Amino acid sequence: PTPGRIPATGHFPQSAGPFALTGVVGPMARTMGDLKILFEVMQGPDIGDPSAAPVPVRWPDRNDLKKTRIGYFEDDGRTPVTSETRTAIKSAAEALRNAGFEVEPFCPEGLEKARQLWWKYFGIAGGMLLGPMTKGRDGELSPILKEFNSWVAAEPSHTAQSLLESWIERDLVRMQIFEQMENFQVLLCPVASIPAFRHRERRWQIEGKTVEYLDAWSYCEWFNLLGMPAATVPITSSGEGLPIGVQIAARPWGEELVLAVAHSLEQQHGVSRRPPEI
Repeated sequence: PTPGRIPATGHFPQSAGPFALTGVVGPMARTMGDLKILFEVMQGPDIGDPSAAPVPVRWPDRNDLKKTRIGYFEDDGRTPVTSETRTAIKSAAEALRNAGFEVEPFCPEGLEKARQLWWKYFGIAGGMLLGPMTKGRDGELSPILKEFNSWVAAEPSHTAQSLLESWIERDLVRMQIFEQMENFQVLLCPVASIPAFRHRERRWQIEGKTVEYLDAWSYCEWFNLLGMPAATVPITSSGEGLPIGVQIAARPWGEELVLAVAHSLEQQHGVSRRPPEI
């Protein structure tokens, strides 16, 4: 969700400082109907989160919803995706057309800059928040948190100057991308380069290119940095039977639009099936 739309009360570590711009929380559910209920319950101001905003819930009218223009892309031109992921995007775009939406190819410029800035907030600023809490307690940390700490340790910490520059750059890249979205209220794109993977796998070969862990997830990182709400809808399955979803994203404070479009897509494709037993 947009930072401030759903309170991060109770999140550990506390979502504070620059990290709060990316350290957002949101609901997970099996159906869009359940997500809608959870969103309505969770959204709104809360005394435990000073960033939580009193934004009223505004569900789009059915007729107005179909006027929504959707731009879609299969990949960003930098990080390749699997052929099954491409198929999922094409299928979702066609399903939304069949549902009455205007759907056209469109990929905004500036996503690579957003990816680079994301790490400065989520990684470096987040590491500065976590570092004092985890120092000397490696034996208590999960493998992924240890790995995160090692990534952050390899980077220089923020200075007042670097943080100010990152803040300015974030505002500029947000303006750049939002201006490009003037004619597209919603974006449709992959969630990641790959479907579900084994624990501790960190690189894959896709279309002849080695894709690293954080790059595979760059399709989520942009919206996190940009403060754009997004939802994932399962569309198809990999050869192993694991679900492959697509991502629906909108401009800030457009959670209701995201969920409404995602619900239309779910109606076309049906509710996802359970993955195979392990």
